[in-house]
Amino acid sequence: MQAANPCTGGGANSESLSEAQGNFQSTPDADLDEMASNGFTRDAAWRQLNMNERAIFKSESENGTRFPNRRIENVSEYYWNRNIVREKT
Repeated sequence: MQAANPCTGGGANSESLSEAQGNFQSTPDADLDEMASNGFTRDAAWRQLNMNERAIFKSESENGTRFPNRRIENVSEYYWNRNIVREKT
C-alpha cells in the first residue's frame, strides 16, 4: 500500500512511509545495531525519499489520487530503484 504512495498512511501502519523515515532518522545507533543482529536487512540500493519525490507523492495524496501507481511486483519498481521525478514531471 505505502509502496504505491509513500506519503499516504493507513493499512497496517498508521503513519506513512515518509513519516516513518523521518522518525527513523532519530533512532539511536544502538537500536540500529540490535535490529541488524536480529536479522533486519534492507535492499542494498535503498535510500530515503528525496524532497522532490516527497512533494510529488504528497501532492498525489492530497489531490485524492492516493494510489495512482499500480502495486509493486518487482524490487526494480520501488522508488529507490527509479527516477520518480523524471517519470512524473
